[in-house]
Amino acid sequence: MKAYMFLGLIGLTTLTSEMVLAHGTQIPLSIQEYRPGHFRIVTHEWGTHGDTTLKGEDRLFTIPLSQYTETIETAGWYGHQPAGDTTSSSYGHPGFAYGRSSFAPSSTLTVTFLDQAKVWDPITSTFISTGGERIQGLRGGSLTTGFTNGRDSDGNVMGTGISITLPATLTENSHATIRWRMLDSTGSPGGTIDDGIYMAILRVSTNQPGIESSLPYVFLFTKNAGSTDISDAEAFVSAHIIPEPVMMSGLGLFLTMTLRRYRRS
Repeated sequence: MKAYMFLGLIGLTTLTSEMVLAHGTQIPLSIQEYRPGHFRIVTHEWGTHGDTTLKGEDRLFTIPLSQYTETIETAGWYGHQPAGDTTSSSYGHPGFAYGRSSFAPSSTLTVTFLDQAKVWDPITSTFISTGGERIQGLRGGSLTTGFTNGRDSDGNVMGTGISITLPATLTENSHATIRWRMLDSTGSPGGTIDDGIYMAILRVSTNQPGIESSLPYVFLFTKNAGSTDISDAEAFVSAHIIPEPVMMSGLGLFLTMTLRRYRRS
């Protein structure tokens, strides 16, 4: 185990050492050189208000859902951070903080779903297809005015999808909000959503030359879920969804060699 874990760390150096501001509940992004001459986007542990440090890589984010009812047009179950804040600005996060990272001014970040939404099944201890519920990311507008751009986990695109054009001048406060909400089986945001733990597998890419997309990262949206189920779902994702590819290939090689030695004996 130590051998392939070590391989996963070789060449993982940060392209930039500047601080990046995790404004509110945004996910800080950076660009890292994961092997000589190869760079990719990295998602980092999110911070609280005023947190300016670029923390360790993180690809699993657990987000409670809360029901927003102030405006009929945008009523529904949204990712809700921070918990306990009932102002409209607290619904729907996280977006991204790109601050003083190495992204090119005026470049574009794009978020895509890598799979349909899944829901945790505590009986089989795995994620299964939902009963039709979808997860939707939104850009452009607000909970008061509605939204002009978005993409959901079934591949439906509204406007320009989930894309962020970076400003021409970047500061440590540079960030962009993305709102996340559930859609019921009819595609409505205001319908009934069953209790449970819903999974979205995502990737962020850039049109900046020479920078590869991020590794898959995961949102777990929880609605009235018990702490044991949440812990079990997180453990499943950590073990089966987000391991480093080089670690998994190393593990596969280790298992293959072990099997060959077993057969020879």
